[in-house]
Amino acid sequence: MRTFTIFASCLVVFTFAACAAGENLIEDGSFELTKPADEVSGPATRIIASFEDGTDGFSTGESVARHATEGKSSLRIKGGFAALEERMDWTGFDYLEADIYNESTKPADLYIEIRDDKTTGYWTRVNYNTIVPPGQSTVVMPTNIYVGEKSRPGRRLDKAAVTRLVFSIPEGAAAPVYIDNVRLVCDDSARRVRFDGLYAFDFGTEASPLMEGFTKFTPATVYSTGRGYGLEDAQIWKAYDALQPEPLYQDFLCILSGGVAIDLPDGNYHVFLNIDSPSGFWGEYQVYRERTVRAEGRVVVQDTMDFASFNQKYYRFWDTEDLPSDDTFEKYQEPYFQEKEFDVEVTDGQLNIDFQGSGWAVSLSALVVYPVEKSAEGARFLEFARARRRFHFDNYFKRILHTGSNADFAPSAQAQAAGLVIFRRGYMADVYYNDRPAPGEVVDALAGAAFAGEYEPVTFSLLPLEDLGEVTVKVSELAGDAGVIDAGQIDVGFVSYRLSRVTMEGSVYTISPRLVMPSAKVDAPAGVTRRFWLTVRPGEDAAPGVYTGEVEVASAGGTLARLPIEFTVHPGTLDGADVPAGSWGHTIDTPWFSNDPAGRRWNEEMAQKSLAKLREGGFTAFSGMPSVSYRGFQDGKPVFDFTTADAQMKAAREAGFTMPITNYVRFAGLNLYYKDTAAMEAAGFSDYAEFIRAVWTPLQAHAEEAGWLPVYWNLADEPIGDDLLRSIENARAYREAFPEGPPFFTGATSFRSADAEDPHFELAKALHVANVNGHDEPAVNLLHQAGGDWAFYNGGNRWTYGIYMYKAVKEFDMKLRVSWHWNVVAGDPYYALDCREDDYAWCNSSPSGVLLPSLTFIRNREGLDDYRMLVTMARLARENADAPAAQAADELIEERMSSFQLGQRDHDALFGVDDWDVFRGRVTEVIGRLRGS
Repeated sequence: MRTFTIFASCLVVFTFAACAAGENLIEDGSFELTKPADEVSGPATRIIASFEDGTDGFSTGESVARHATEGKSSLRIKGGFAALEERMDWTGFDYLEADIYNESTKPADLYIEIRDDKTTGYWTRVNYNTIVPPGQSTVVMPTNIYVGEKSRPGRRLDKAAVTRLVFSIPEGAAAPVYIDNVRLVCDDSARRVRFDGLYAFDFGTEASPLMEGFTKFTPATVYSTGRGYGLEDAQIWKAYDALQPEPLYQDFLCILSGGVAIDLPDGNYHVFLNIDSPSGFWGEYQVYRERTVRAEGRVVVQDTMDFASFNQKYYRFWDTEDLPSDDTFEKYQEPYFQEKEFDVEVTDGQLNIDFQGSGWAVSLSALVVYPVEKSAEGARFLEFARARRRFHFDNYFKRILHTGSNADFAPSAQAQAAGLVIFRRGYMADVYYNDRPAPGEVVDALAGAAFAGEYEPVTFSLLPLEDLGEVTVKVSELAGDAGVIDAGQIDVGFVSYRLSRVTMEGSVYTISPRLVMPSAKVDAPAGVTRRFWLTVRPGEDAAPGVYTGEVEVASAGGTLARLPIEFTVHPGTLDGADVPAGSWGHTIDTPWFSNDPAGRRWNEEMAQKSLAKLREGGFTAFSGMPSVSYRGFQDGKPVFDFTTADAQMKAAREAGFTMPITNYVRFAGLNLYYKDTAAMEAAGFSDYAEFIRAVWTPLQAHAEEAGWLPVYWNLADEPIGDDLLRSIENARAYREAFPEGPPFFTGATSFRSADAEDPHFELAKALHVANVNGHDEPAVNLLHQAGGDWAFYNGGNRWTYGIYMYKAVKEFDMKLRVSWHWNVVAGDPYYALDCREDDYAWCNSSPSGVLLPSLTFIRNREGLDDYRMLVTMARLARENADAPAAQAADELIEERMSSFQLGQRDHDALFGVDDWDVFRGRVTEVIGRLRGS
């Protein structure tokens, strides 16, 4: 349900200037780029612009004597773009390079556009959006690139007829950038490591990139005697380009049977090949039960996988934390690909390598063959290939590190003697590995408060001033005059730092605090700040009062610190949420074969745990069920398989859900997004609304008889262009079939303002409930005036699940709230740089089935508690209308509701981060007064 943009097909390389330890940008490419002349006549480098005599033809910008890397001047761009309109021949050059200086202390957005004489619009030019770091860097872009965007590559750029080159930064950028020494460079490093007798093939699609030093091999590369190599008796399931991680392994052929033939003199040969997949762009993870490789008829590779071994591989990074000292390529890419190597004897003048497997099992991306007697040359070539892979990876995926807070913090003499500092920061603010305490954050005691039955975080951070080894946190029971909160009611975990994307396509990434690992133990090396996350869970029968205990921080050498903890339980409990609110999704499935009982049992158990976790957090809704199979019409009646749907709804009811949920692409046999005229005609209908009425009337009857939760059936997913018009037509037919419902139909869209001519508004009013992401008050009012209703999807945070949601529900009659996503991990669930987008997960899981909550989930849960507090306070005010506190409650709600409008979705920009505790404290105080305490 997320909408996103993936940018250009070209690879951009950043070569960073050296940074001192602790600064926020590190690492440059590990492969030295050599630049002697090869195919081109003339120099290995051709200067396009050095800006010594003005702007060198660029349309805007100013030549200034600052940050020059070639000569004395560079081109300064304060905001907007600088374009060179000039016909250029880039033939024979491998890279476009430009030195960039960013005067800002933060990364700056940079857009690069290249046109040729075939460009007619956006999709026929190269478009690239990226980020340049503070200070000096170099952009390096291959010239063998494709027009369009990365997720939608078009034809190859015509290097002989380049007509326009653009560098652009946003208008109003925080600081200017300086561009110098724009140049074309050629690279002959691949030529220098090739040798006679070497065969090196890069398998993939016709349009996918080619690794230097390799020969392209596509499904069209069929063996012929003239070519001397090619596919022979090969059944190709798919030719695929995953668009990452680098040119050699990102594209491959999925071979079901048959293989490759290469004409070779008789003799002994060494073979190197890769058949492991990097995971597909849309998250396709490589699963198989068996795969085989034969060379000259002999089995040289025999791999098998069952659910247990798959599970071990799938979760291999689940407890792998990411820190600045880690090397991403070595840590993730090298384990990802387990290349096969073997020797084979050729006796008939031809090497035959055959493969056997189903689906993704054999994802052949690279094959290298050379004579055994040339092993030294072959080893050098393989090392070159590995280095080139790393070069492309490290310079496509650039890591930008967090700038640590309070870098001038000086620990006290007492802290230095103890070897550590303990500090506390509000749980709505992140704590990074290199953060230091601000004034007032150093503490020697902990405190928290909650209503009975509420879950409340109590967090603290530990800054090791020396290597402390493994640190353990223990919490005693909390006791007071009112009773005891048992130690078992206090969950102890630590915040795990993980890779996360800065840009949507992942070319810029960072390390962020993401998950709360359910472990009281963690390594604490010197200088790496650790955050411990305690969750206190007083039962619904917990008596109000103050409870005290102790938190012990210890290492192998003994106790490091003891912190008294005081926890207050407020009188009474909070009302439940009175609106459906939860997550997109409710399952944590693995991509293992669905017909395997072990895998199916795992998915069912994880769905049950997930539903329980959502209800435990107070959430009242989710998406993703019921899974209905429509089998067409028989004897004039629709035929359904409700087996899965009935089981799902039963599980949801048993987990405590009662409110409406939304179905999202879970209807087999019928296209819900557009008019499925083929299904209509097959059923004997000519009017689509009549067909829909005939399908859904018995379905709704079954739902009511079987006790399903109410369902909003999803008909759209942010359609645009012609698809939007088709969606409107489809939604109108459903509305004609069921003007008032049930059944009820929704769809994801966005619209702002009171423009009644906006086609997105046309879609919204055709639905019973429009599920909108982007919205504002005029848009919602317009929809209500047209007789429509609305829900709110995505934009999940504490604010939009809390106070903002209260306004949306109480003042604007919002019907449903869902946000992305309970668990939508693409490819590897713990490696953020593969596939289409970052891994979005309110909760993830371990190989043993333990749920690992994210900070997003916890903060969304706290938002729902904010909402419940306002609901509780408003109810108590109504029930005690004559009490002075009732007026205080009404005034407090009115004050907050009037201070913002729908569409203002950033709490901290409105009120500041300290407001979280202040406002909740004010509400808690009024609730206490209303309850007479």
